Amino acid sequence: MQDVTYREIKTTDFDALQSLINQTWQVDTFIHGKKTLDRLLHLYLSACLLGSSFGWVAQKDGSVVGIILGRKKKDRPHLRRLVLLPRMVLNLLLLLCSSKSDRKTIKEYSKVFVVYRDLLAEGKQHFDGELVFLAVSSACRGLGIGKTLVTDLINYFERESVHSIYLYTDTKCNYRFYDSQGFSCLAEKKINLTLNNKVEDLHIFLYCRNIDS
Repeated sequence: MQDVTYREIKTTDFDALQSLINQTWQVDTFIHGKKTLDRLLHLYLSACLLGSSFGWVAQKDGSVVGIILGRKKKDRPHLRRLVLLPRMVLNLLLLLCSSKSDRKTIKEYSKVFVVYRDLLAEGKQHFDGELVFLAVSSACRGLGIGKTLVTDLINYFERESVHSIYLYTDTKCNYRFYDSQGFSCLAEKKINLTLNNKVEDLHIFLYCRNIDS
């Protein structure tokens, strides 16, 4: 693990991070316009960063190969809003001008975020923080990078007196990884998504973990 380093996110990491997001959810298999894909990935990454108070990346051989984002509930992201919101608004407006098929796909996938809200409401638990996003390049899995990133986030939460956290994951991801990291599944919901004229089943999970400070 000596060739893997960990550090805070820089703006110069954005392209690599967007590629990680695309690799995680294979967005380019159902969004066909290149400009639309770039705008959608940038919008999602910006939204994640806006909602995060902790951001860390793993770097191997000069390339970013992992990312973790987390949020403590009482964070006030005023500076991040100032930096990120203008580009987010622009990308959102430009997405409205994308092709009809891509707009339809984006609308279909927005069902996932509705389920996120419903699962959290059904969980009926109070949380101090959230693991917002975690991804590791497929070429670097099995090296302990994901485990190290989660440990770094948990250490941050301990310093910030965060006692309970949650995350969302689904069957497009390696969701079983969280079982080995002290998380437990609190709720689950199955939805159907129509992508590329095919109906796909997607199981979405709400995981939680208590943190002993």
